[in-house]
Amino acid sequence: MNKVVVGALALLCALMLVVGAGPAGAATLAFPSQSSFPVGWGAVSIAVNHETGNVLVLDPLGSPSASISQYDASGTPTPFTDPALAGATELNNDNAPSTSWSMDGLMARIAVDNSGTASQGTIYLVSGNNPTVTAFAPSGAMLRTFEVELPEACGAGVAPNGNVWIGTRNSGVESFADEYTSAGVRTGRRLLKPPSMNVYAAMCDVRVDGEGAIYALPFPLVAKYSPDLVFERVAADDADTIEVDATTGNLFGFVRADVGPQIRQFTPDGELVEETGAGATSTSTAGVALSADARLMYVLTGDGQVQVFGPSVRRPEMEVPAGVGTSVASLAGSVWPGGVATTYQFEYGTQPSFGSVAPAAAVDAGSGTAPVAASVALTGLKPLTYYFYRLTATVGGTVYAGPTRTFRTLGPVATIAGFSAVGPTSVTLTGTADPRDLANGSYRFRVAAVGSSFETTSADVAVPAGSGARPVSATVSGLPAGKTFTARLVASAGGASAYSEEITFSTPELPKAGVAAVPEFGASPYGCSAPSLDALNGVRHVGDVVAVTGRDLGTGGTLMLGGDRVATMSWSSTAVRFTVPRGAAGSLAVSVDCGRRSNGVALTVATASNSITLGKVIINGSRATVSVRVPGAGRLSTSGRSVAGSTVKVTKAGSAKAKLRLTAAGQRALKRGHRLALSVRVRFVPDGGDGRTQTKTITFTRGGVR
Repeated sequence: MNKVVVGALALLCALMLVVGAGPAGAATLAFPSQSSFPVGWGAVSIAVNHETGNVLVLDPLGSPSASISQYDASGTPTPFTDPALAGATELNNDNAPSTSWSMDGLMARIAVDNSGTASQGTIYLVSGNNPTVTAFAPSGAMLRTFEVELPEACGAGVAPNGNVWIGTRNSGVESFADEYTSAGVRTGRRLLKPPSMNVYAAMCDVRVDGEGAIYALPFPLVAKYSPDLVFERVAADDADTIEVDATTGNLFGFVRADVGPQIRQFTPDGELVEETGAGATSTSTAGVALSADARLMYVLTGDGQVQVFGPSVRRPEMEVPAGVGTSVASLAGSVWPGGVATTYQFEYGTQPSFGSVAPAAAVDAGSGTAPVAASVALTGLKPLTYYFYRLTATVGGTVYAGPTRTFRTLGPVATIAGFSAVGPTSVTLTGTADPRDLANGSYRFRVAAVGSSFETTSADVAVPAGSGARPVSATVSGLPAGKTFTARLVASAGGASAYSEEITFSTPELPKAGVAAVPEFGASPYGCSAPSLDALNGVRHVGDVVAVTGRDLGTGGTLMLGGDRVATMSWSSTAVRFTVPRGAAGSLAVSVDCGRRSNGVALTVATASNSITLGKVIINGSRATVSVRVPGAGRLSTSGRSVAGSTVKVTKAGSAKAKLRLTAAGQRALKRGHRLALSVRVRFVPDGGDGRTQTKTITFTRGGVR
């Protein structure tokens, strides 16, 4: 696979693109040590020849002229092998004349062909201020020059097939780069600026990964393009210069963080997984480059140094726990010895600080270079308990920790089924309890009044030992009349307690003085004597019509859903039909009262999804539109400091637009600072469900869009 390393001085170059490798797992590389070697104060671009390991540095301000210097991996100047160069360690206009040496010192770039094709090792030089591109052989011999169509070529990058992309910095051109063969013939493929990007943004490098995806850096955001050159998404943010590892597919970006300048490492999906060199790198960085095996990371700084981090160590990686039970779990992962003595252990515990290790003695993983499988079986865990865990590897005497993950052990299960025999002061509740083979199993029902402090619990009743759902019930007395209550089942075993979902029911009012109570048996005002509802199966949604069947339901009355009265569509002695109202969600009790109250049955209403995905942002002056993928109908709104948000009604699942604009105060702040980054809240409230809010940083610039 190809990976060309190109650096860029980010003070003036507003856009840089870098080629990565094909997608890989969420691996993380740690770079534990650091050294450096000097290269000259004017150096602006760095690249690595993956075949030889040599490091190439472009210095437009070199003495006596601009030059490309070659170093070995340790920083020792290394001569080019072309006999005509007489052992020179630099290429310049004296020994390799070309108009490309007449360059813009800040925008000039070099790139190396690491495609593994016949053109492997070719060095490309672009000046940043004219359309001439010069190609050198790995030996330093000049191969050719060719003119590109786009003006002011300021970047080059090589694709896996050996073709080279040449970018432009011209402010009036609507394109990023054109593709050429290694012989300098244009292929006709052109990378265009996305609609949301300022037309004046420069494009100073382009690279393509093994599957054709393209990573772009419209400072400070890293944009990703599909193989057919269509802008897809922002892959990372807050980066000045970037590099992509050919092995893991991870993205490396230089940032000026609060803790000091550092290199941040992102997965191919944009997740931040590692930070290297906090405070140890220069305040300005012209480029980041990796060796072929990513063992070494070269950081070209603005003070004339190449800082070398490495050799890298791949951090341990975890798998999803298997065999999780009430007291056991199996953990697994992989460690990478990297050629030195390595051991591993798992850390785990009920707190983020862990507290326990397993196995008790570290396991020898050898000193090879291939990944080693790591595993351990945990025992003696507490039921229904969350555990934090991670895999650590001691590589060459240094401890490297993998990411922290969590799992939850199993425990007793409580499921509430419904209610029946509701009187003014009592109710009968039913459900199932499963002790899961844990000792001392028991159950109880907890009842609480809605809107008051009243709460009561039925007596604890033992559950037979073993595994499997056991039917349970209890009559709870002493309830206030005419109130609405929530009820849940609590199942306990092995020192852990599980809680069911809540159901809701209401007790009738006590008969008023002087008014005869409805008799327990015989005809009622509605002609029902012992109404009984059948169980409801399946999951319903808001707006669904539900037919609840039963016996002796009379000819009319009141239907209660989760403590609320619901209008009915039809009523007969064997069925009552109603529509699930907006706001209904979860497990709700259904009962009817046709003069006597029926039993309660559970109705499961699906909770409306509120999951949204924020996409591309289009900015036009002081206004912005955010593309949002929504799961269904609902309300979509925006808000935030210094912005005037809006609310729109969404009628169906798919792509929706959330709009906002800068307030007068926001426009004044933009005018003062030329650039204004704001955290905008995007909220979606689905019909019949709870809302969810996500934030997105939107950057406004004076006189353009980003």
